[in-house]
Amino acid sequence: MCDSASDFSGVKVGDKLWSVQLGECEVTHAPQTDKDRIICCPMYCCHDSLCYSQDGKLMDNHPVQSLFWARPEIIAPPKPKRKVVKTVELWQNVYPENVTYLHVTKKEADERSEGNRIACVHLTGTYEVFE
Repeated sequence: MCDSASDFSGVKVGDKLWSVQLGECEVTHAPQTDKDRIICCPMYCCHDSLCYSQDGKLMDNHPVQSLFWARPEIIAPPKPKRKVVKTVELWQNVYPENVTYLHVTKKEADERSEGNRIACVHLTGTYEVFE
C-alpha cells in the first residue's frame, strides 16, 4: 500500500479500505490504468458496489475524498470562547479628607459610614472577558 492518504495507485484486490459511504470495505476490482476506478463492496453487507477515483473521490467531480486506507480520525476543534460583558457595581463613601473602602451594596456602605460623610458614590462599569 502507498503512504499517501489520497493515492490509491497501489491498491490491490482484497485490500481493506474505509469508505465514508460504506464503512470498512474490500477492494473487489483493482484499476488496470490510472483512469480506471477502484470498485469496493462492503464487508458483511449486501449493498451495491461503489466506484472511487484514484484520489479516493466517489465521483470525478466530487469535492472531497471519501475513501481512505483506514478509518479517518475526526478531531473536533475546541469550543469557541465567547466574549461576554460583565458589569461591576460598587459603592464608596466620600469624606472631606479621604475616601473609604469599596462596598458591595449601598446598604453596607450606609451601615459603615461615619458621621461626616459627604456622599456615597455609586461606581459602575463594564468590561469584556472570554468565557
